[in-house]
Amino acid sequence: MPELPEVEHLRLTLAPRLLGRRIERVLAHRPDVVRMADGIAGDALPRLLLEGRGVAELQRRGKQLAIIAEDGAVLLVQLGMTGQVVYVGAGAQPPRGDHVHITWLLDGRTDGERIIFRDARRFGALTPFESLEAVHAGPWSRLGPDALTISPRELKPALAGTRRAIKAALLDQAVLAGVGNIYADESLIRAEIHPLCPASDLDAAQVRRLAQAIRTTLRRSISAGGTTLRDYVDGNGRGGRNRPALLAYARAGQPCRACGEPLLHLVVAQRTTTFCPQCQPLKPSTGYPQAPARGRRLRMRPTGTAAGTSRRGRQDQDSLKK
Repeated sequence: MPELPEVEHLRLTLAPRLLGRRIERVLAHRPDVVRMADGIAGDALPRLLLEGRGVAELQRRGKQLAIIAEDGAVLLVQLGMTGQVVYVGAGAQPPRGDHVHITWLLDGRTDGERIIFRDARRFGALTPFESLEAVHAGPWSRLGPDALTISPRELKPALAGTRRAIKAALLDQAVLAGVGNIYADESLIRAEIHPLCPASDLDAAQVRRLAQAIRTTLRRSISAGGTTLRDYVDGNGRGGRNRPALLAYARAGQPCRACGEPLLHLVVAQRTTTFCPQCQPLKPSTGYPQAPARGRRLRMRPTGTAAGTSRRGRQDQDSLKK
């Protein structure tokens, strides 16, 4: 599922295509992807999807993107697992023409410039609002602070009230908006915090490290265009380039980039979680029930790639903290 970096990069790539442009026509091929569409007359739906309106601004909060019209109306975009919002140039065909549910025509012609919303699994959604104030009072009021700018001062009280594992707490959008499974693993290994550590047990130094790690992790991914595992593409239809830089996510059994120890995985909050047993030790005094870690933990001296990685341990360990 796209997380904060993917939605932020989508915003950045859509902005040059949409800002100051007028949406001349809207084609709703699958009206059921529009929330609140039940009971709305079919001829009213295009107006709710910003037909006839100019686009003034694009804002993001957590994993959600708001398209704001010049008259104040808002269309809130949630990508779900496989949602895509892609610009298609005049005369061009989208890279994937299937599962296109909504088309915004920027010059009124079906072969002209347009934006499409496609979603193979249809877990994403579009929700119209009369104003940005209504968005803040509604869905955005239930979100925690935005992860891209999270500070220790904001993060500490958000974690202090829960004994859940820190990995589970980071996945809760009411605690922190924008972090999902990928960037929770990445932030925790960078901060050297075990995913099972109770959130309320983090001391001030750990909270500072974690806030810094979250911001660094997200910013680096945004710079790389996000992480594409399967479906995510930006507003130009291009996949993200961040996957080769991942430190932990989906790397169980591979050597830690800092110490060379093979990474392990376990399940936290029903999500596969990858961590380094050497860099992210769990204090026995926490009393948190330890889920069994999976994957071989080598006790012998690493060889091959692991050995090379181990020799670079100190240098790479410093890079993890930056």
